[in-house]
Amino acid sequence: SNSIKKFIKVVKNINFYWILVLMHTKEELSLIERCQSPDSIQSYLDSLAYDWSLDTYIRRSFRRTVQDQMSACLCSALTAAHLLESHEHEPVIMVLYGPPSSHTVAVYHQDGHIGTVAKSRYDEGKGKPPSFGSESELVESYASFYRSIGFMYDQFGLIDLRKLGIDWRFNERNLVHLNISGELDKFPKYKI
Repeated sequence: SNSIKKFIKVVKNINFYWILVLMHTKEELSLIERCQSPDSIQSYLDSLAYDWSLDTYIRRSFRRTVQDQMSACLCSALTAAHLLESHEHEPVIMVLYGPPSSHTVAVYHQDGHIGTVAKSRYDEGKGKPPSFGSESELVESYASFYRSIGFMYDQFGLIDLRKLGIDWRFNERNLVHLNISGELDKFPKYKI
């Protein structure tokens, strides 16, 4: 019956919540407590040092980002997605693909609109308030800016991180070694 299905869903969510709580360090739990809204998550990402070392680029999990206090767009999107997830949002990221590199943001829904939380070298590539009525509007808001500075984004993907085949939350290794790019490439891409 429907009531049994709803009860099972609630139990699964409670168990998932407690598993996550037990896996966090005190520092991580404190951060989750401080970052209860997309705006506060954006402020946290803005406080992190930008990882400029593209030749030795480290792709960090949520845990490594908190430990290192350094990040670029992908690591920040993973971190933001986990913080959003901790406050009842789905852990979804959007990746813009095309030369010379990709850009990744965490996506959230609020009051029927879509917003993002993100880190970028450019102000226009950072998070955006929930003012977009569709994914295509959101994608175009990023793609048009990046095109103006020479990035040729022609595809995007929306990725539910709960379906990612690696531990993006707590792994302390460089996610490059876990082939995070290959894992992200398994998800559908759409033309911009």
